[in-house]
Amino acid sequence: MGKLVDWSGGFWERRYSAEPVLDDTALVGRLRYVLAHGVKEGLVERSAEWPGLTCLPQLLGPARK
Repeated sequence: MGKLVDWSGGFWERRYSAEPVLDDTALVGRLRYVLAHGVKEGLVERSAEWPGLTCLPQLLGPARK
């Protein structure tokens, strides 16, 4: 897979590292990172367009008409 996207190093090069979320600011930062990933990588134009698993609808609440 790495060769297809021109990555250097091993695909699973780093080991897993659990990082504690110590406060609300850190939690919001991680949530923003996860929700923006598809947009950042150019896979979708908006986070709401992500076709995979997401918690965005629950975070936004009921749809308004």
